[in-house]
Amino acid sequence: MKKRIISLLLALIMALSLLPVSVLAADDHTGQVHVTVENTTWAKADGAPWEGTLVDEWVTLKADSTMMSCIVDALTARGYSQTGADTGYISEINGIKEKDASKDSGWMGTLNDWFTSEGFANYTVANGKLKSGDEIAVQHTCNLGADIGGSFDTSDKSLKAIALSAGELTPAFSSDNHAYTMILPESVTALTVTPTASNKQNRVRIYVGSTEYGRKDAIPVQVGTVITLKVGNDGDAAPETYTIALQAAGTLLSGDNVALTTVKQNGDAGTKVALTFDKETAAFTGKLANYTHLKQYNDGGFTVTLSDLPAGATAQLKSSDGKVLADFENGVASTPANQFTGSGSAYFYIAVTAQGRTENYKLTLTKPGDYYWGRFIFSGTPDFDKENVFYGYPEGTLFQTDENGNPTGETGYAKGCWNYTVYVSPAVGSFGVSYFMNVMGNSGLKTLKSKILVDGEVHIAERKALVPVMQAFAKKPVPLKKDKTVIEFVGTSSKDEKIEIHTTVTVIVVKTTPAELTDFISALPSTDNLTYADHYKIVMSYQRAYNRFTDEEKAQLSAETVKKLQDSVARMEELKKRHEDGIQNWIDLVNTFAGKVTAENYAQYYDAVQKAQVKYLELSDAQRAEFSYINSAENAAVMTAYKAAYRTVNEQSILDGSSIGKPTEYYDDFMMGANHYNLDLGHEDTYYPAVFREIWTNRPTSLYPAYAGEKGLPYTLPGILKFDIKDDSIFEIKEVEGVYEDGGLSSFGNTPAMKYYLVPKKAGTTTFTVTFTDKAGNFYGQIPEIPVHVNSPEETAIQDLNKNLTNFTSLSNTSKYDNWTYNYGTQGAPFTFKVSGTNAKVSVYNYLQYNADGTPVKTDYTPDESGNVTILLKDGYNGIEVTADYQGHTVTQVYSLKGKVTRYVQENISRPGEALRTGDTAGIWIIGRPTNIHKILRIYNPATTTVFYTDMPLQSVVNTDNQHDIYRTDENGAEKQVSYQPRVAAYLTESGTITLTKGSSDSRGYGSKPGSEGDQGNTGGIADSTRYGFGMLADITLQVENNPNFKLEPKYETVAENGGQVKAGDKLTISIPTLPIEQLAQDYKLQYCLLNYSTNIPGAEYIFSKWSKGGDSWEGEGTTPVGPEVALKSITFTVPKTTPAGTYRIYGGYLDVTHRSGGYEWLDKYAKFYRMEISDLTITVLKGDIETVEDLIDAIGANVTLDSEAAITAAKSAYDALSDEDKALVDADKVDALNAAIIKLNRLKHADLMANLDTIYKTTGDFIQGLGTPTVNSTGGEWMVIGLARSGRTVPAGYYDNVVEYVKAKADANERLHRAKVTDNARVILALTAIGKDVTNVGGHNLLKGLDNMAYVQKQGINGPIFTLIALDSHNYPTMGDVTREKLIQVILDAQLPDGGWNLSGENADPDMTAMAIQALAPYYKTNETVKAAVDKALEALSALQRNDGGFGSWGTVNSESCAQVIVALTALGIDPTADSRFNKNDLTVLDALASFYVTGGGFRHTAGGDRDGMATEQGYYALAAYYRFANAQTRLYDMSDVTIQTGGSNTPATGDTGVLVWIIALPTAALAAAFVLKRKEREA
Repeated sequence: MKKRIISLLLALIMALSLLPVSVLAADDHTGQVHVTVENTTWAKADGAPWEGTLVDEWVTLKADSTMMSCIVDALTARGYSQTGADTGYISEINGIKEKDASKDSGWMGTLNDWFTSEGFANYTVANGKLKSGDEIAVQHTCNLGADIGGSFDTSDKSLKAIALSAGELTPAFSSDNHAYTMILPESVTALTVTPTASNKQNRVRIYVGSTEYGRKDAIPVQVGTVITLKVGNDGDAAPETYTIALQAAGTLLSGDNVALTTVKQNGDAGTKVALTFDKETAAFTGKLANYTHLKQYNDGGFTVTLSDLPAGATAQLKSSDGKVLADFENGVASTPANQFTGSGSAYFYIAVTAQGRTENYKLTLTKPGDYYWGRFIFSGTPDFDKENVFYGYPEGTLFQTDENGNPTGETGYAKGCWNYTVYVSPAVGSFGVSYFMNVMGNSGLKTLKSKILVDGEVHIAERKALVPVMQAFAKKPVPLKKDKTVIEFVGTSSKDEKIEIHTTVTVIVVKTTPAELTDFISALPSTDNLTYADHYKIVMSYQRAYNRFTDEEKAQLSAETVKKLQDSVARMEELKKRHEDGIQNWIDLVNTFAGKVTAENYAQYYDAVQKAQVKYLELSDAQRAEFSYINSAENAAVMTAYKAAYRTVNEQSILDGSSIGKPTEYYDDFMMGANHYNLDLGHEDTYYPAVFREIWTNRPTSLYPAYAGEKGLPYTLPGILKFDIKDDSIFEIKEVEGVYEDGGLSSFGNTPAMKYYLVPKKAGTTTFTVTFTDKAGNFYGQIPEIPVHVNSPEETAIQDLNKNLTNFTSLSNTSKYDNWTYNYGTQGAPFTFKVSGTNAKVSVYNYLQYNADGTPVKTDYTPDESGNVTILLKDGYNGIEVTADYQGHTVTQVYSLKGKVTRYVQENISRPGEALRTGDTAGIWIIGRPTNIHKILRIYNPATTTVFYTDMPLQSVVNTDNQHDIYRTDENGAEKQVSYQPRVAAYLTESGTITLTKGSSDSRGYGSKPGSEGDQGNTGGIADSTRYGFGMLADITLQVENNPNFKLEPKYETVAENGGQVKAGDKLTISIPTLPIEQLAQDYKLQYCLLNYSTNIPGAEYIFSKWSKGGDSWEGEGTTPVGPEVALKSITFTVPKTTPAGTYRIYGGYLDVTHRSGGYEWLDKYAKFYRMEISDLTITVLKGDIETVEDLIDAIGANVTLDSEAAITAAKSAYDALSDEDKALVDADKVDALNAAIIKLNRLKHADLMANLDTIYKTTGDFIQGLGTPTVNSTGGEWMVIGLARSGRTVPAGYYDNVVEYVKAKADANERLHRAKVTDNARVILALTAIGKDVTNVGGHNLLKGLDNMAYVQKQGINGPIFTLIALDSHNYPTMGDVTREKLIQVILDAQLPDGGWNLSGENADPDMTAMAIQALAPYYKTNETVKAAVDKALEALSALQRNDGGFGSWGTVNSESCAQVIVALTALGIDPTADSRFNKNDLTVLDALASFYVTGGGFRHTAGGDRDGMATEQGYYALAAYYRFANAQTRLYDMSDVTIQTGGSNTPATGDTGVLVWIIALPTAALAAAFVLKRKEREA
């Protein structure tokens, strides 16, 4: 994903025009670039068609030249082939193809020794990135560039070398040294500097000042010039910097004032060495005595004497890398006697400082004598047994040691190492060489007089040369008679006896003593913990050692020790037989179908092949390893036969559909924009785009020459997909051919790409499928079956119907990526969700099963009384159709979830074949596990592991540790991995029934966020680091026995503040003070870390703290302001407010780390640290405010009396003290119980009033109902209808007929019933809605259309917006024209007076208009802060306007209508007029006031002492309806969502509530609370 990796592969940088360019061989290369093509990594001896340099040419640049055009022309000019450049992918050059040498082999290239950061197509003459003199190197690699200097396994920004056209660096070059000087020869005026990066991923830039030079440029130089080299990526803010300062040759030293004498290696004084001085380069050279191992003759150190230095001058003697060896004192400096003990040349520097200037003089000392062994291979008699292992290496291994015999940590022969140790068993009787040339020196060593000493005695007498000595040694090996034998190979010069070379090999016979064997056997696990793989060789080696003992030695072992050895050997033999039998049984099973399975007969072998799959996974790791070619070619052939049969069975069952319902590995898939659609009519054809990204494992090269290896691409070619719509009268799929413009690095350019759109045609429900066309071939996946519902106008009018009809979209694991699995042999995966509305039915489509008419076969479910329904998700795509009566309409919506049948195969990883017990690691293989998000080029690149949660001690998660890869054969006959079966490893820390739950696929990597499959994808920048999890895997159940010897002690203690006590709703900090984060941060390059715990606290099951470094791919996570050692040692979390008091566990702490160590500098790596090392913790949660309130409510009891007032007051006070957020957390049933108790208490306290109101309510209703059929009018019309309907009474059928006639007569072209009064439309809409009539079709007229103009709505002043909003909200009707709810609300708010109220005119609040404004704003009170503030202020105004008798007056008159409007307003807000202290004056309420206007026999007066008044009667009656609806927890007066709208047919009024609601007083409080619950749930629906 990092831009560099893409640029490295030539396969990703082509798509270039190939224009003829002359390829010349002239000496003048002006205007040319140098192109080389070579293979130095794959030898012809290993099968390469050719090796070495293929092309070495200069290519002339033209105006349109690119790097790639130069490469192609250089190859073409020499007649060499290449494949793929014209399609954007070079896969072959002159017969060497990608992946021929290895899976990571192919062709790569550099520009000026640098793997470019952009594609080669971006380096052109035109943009200045390709210039004359540039070098283009195309090289073959066998391992992604590591073998040609471009390894991704390092972030090293150092230099590997610096080459100069003249002069030498001081000190000598070292990657670690960044500052150098150079003596500038007098004749040099220009210098070429050629640096080489240690890792060619990094670019080296050369500067003098701010001027940049190329690698081949002649840099103008003079004394004082400083050349700067910067190493790093383009744009690197912190490149590695090297400097070279040019100096003139020094003048302070010469051949006359410098002397050198040697010091012998043993410390003796040596001899004077003649030095030669080169004045131009200020360099001294000298020759030492010949190299020898005789320390008294070997020059090991030296002393330098300086004379005639200026006064005040100082000097230092330095090593070649610039380290100070000694300061000159009195002109003399000496090195240790072991400074230069070897042969060859060594470099030193003399730095002299005088008068503020330092001069460096190079000192080169040469010691003749180049001796080393060309071959150094020994053998034993009998042969070394590779099963005998010593210090981790097989018997006979050479261990390098120093001259004192101390191991250096290295093995094998190394030039310059003269001492070795070899360990052998007592079975080896002698040590030597099987062939004399196996131990042979170079020319220098071969010419020495040679002999072999054994323990200081001559074993092979001295000969004139090495060869005859080694020939004699081959015939006369050294007998190993002692525990330690020292063999010394001695060579002496025939010309100088002082020259002597010694090579020592110490052979140690490792003979186990009885005491040692006793210790070894004691250290063995108990026999029930022995495993074949881990202990067989060890136990059998102990048995061999015991068998070699003498009787006397055997007697030194206790009987107990001997018995344990015998028992262990017997157990090993048993386990060996089990091991071998398991292998043979599987071979026998495979042989029953090997070579017999064909596409035609596969069904008869299906069960046997599936059984073989299961049995293979039940084998142990060691048994499965026996089927690799490395371990057994014969067994590997069996595996090959099995794979062939498996492929046939798997693929054919997918093609014929018999794989459905079986745990199948699918190769192909689709990643789609959605897996279900609910569409609205009336949009343009391209309004609903659909994405179908095919995941194709066998993408043919003929169609995708550049990307046949990619399973997912960000485009779909024309002619690849086909769709089958079951009822194409409902919708169609519009296919449009467009172009995908690749903007990624190494762009492949533009390509045809299909775009798809769903176009709804009529309301209805159907399905469609998508799969491959015949052109594309077979689709080896689950064919998507996608439900589509086109909404009716009524469904469209309901806002967010798909989200609100069910809670499906709010639930976890319901995305298009989620897949719910269930165990093979069970019926399906249970999935529970909730349906709103009534008369609900849920239908699940049987995957790919259809009735004769093309409709899907369904399995029906009926939700329970609460709306909850549990369905079974089956294998495949599960279309879910939900139908219910909702907001007055019968509506339908569709959803979908994928199901997948899987099979779990268990094994005991720790003790194969044994029952699980604590301390073991259980392995659970998953057959058929689905992939949630696939890799798509440019978009997704996830690495996925399977995760399950557990509550075992010290653990919270378990995840995969292994996988079994599934392969298929591609079009070229090559095997390609297409799937895999993961193994989950669970370390068992608890016995009993262990359940691993909430399994999912945890994906991490680079790319876009989920939901991006239809996007353009990466366009060249650094991709984001991503992490996401999807899926719901079936639980895993393990039966675990107790191991009494098992004990697991954590290393790091978790502690909690306040002794672990915390009140529900408060924060708690837990910490691990001793967690060694500081050391971790030193050892790893941390990027993003999470300290995780699990808990059993509801609502806080997972707690964590985070640390993020930020930057590049983690930019989106930000940078944590403190270090990881601070952020990752503690977690502060909030205990949910609803947590019941009690004790809770916090367990399974571990650190989830993303780091960039041990790999590419830009590549995230993932690890989990401290698992099962951090202690669990128990905390105590104290009772919180929520539980306190709930307890106080419970304390009220079921039987409310006047004596309950104190308890009710306490509960209500505690509840009222909660914030709105906290109130929502109180159990809703308990809130209903509290409200019921309050109402009951208030009825008891106002018993006379309540009895009076019941009479008034009933008699007034009877009176109104006796008036006959209502007309269409503000009196005797709609308000009468609203009162009757909302009180549950029947409205005469003739009313609707009256309305129809009225509307036909009055409605104008704009559907307005009055030219200036919008309230006429609003009033009729409210009445018709109350009786369940369709307001959009009243005699062919749509009354909502009359509410479509804001100017018209406001003609009546504030009255118009108020009742327009009330009418629209009565049944969630859609707005039209320029009218919106937001505008209406704002107009009402803008009209609020300073005192908080509203009025038709004047500056003082009027109770009627204020109450009506509140009624309009009530639906928004809890969701709009501005509305809430305005309403609260209005309530204060109303309270202030209330009279001492509880009543209200308007326009100077105390009247019943004002009381009625206030009652409607208060109940709309859920305020009880009898209980709220703000509206209780002298113990009198607004209900008391309204009752005072009652006229015996039914009805109300307008004012005291007046006669019965029609308007007063209607308003008083619907006000009582509003109050009784409130008292019975029904919807508010104007919230008519409980009414079912009839769109035709019956003339019978439909209401949501029936019956005269006067029964409440007769109910006990428990029953009343139950009624609240029932009504609340209906209201929620």
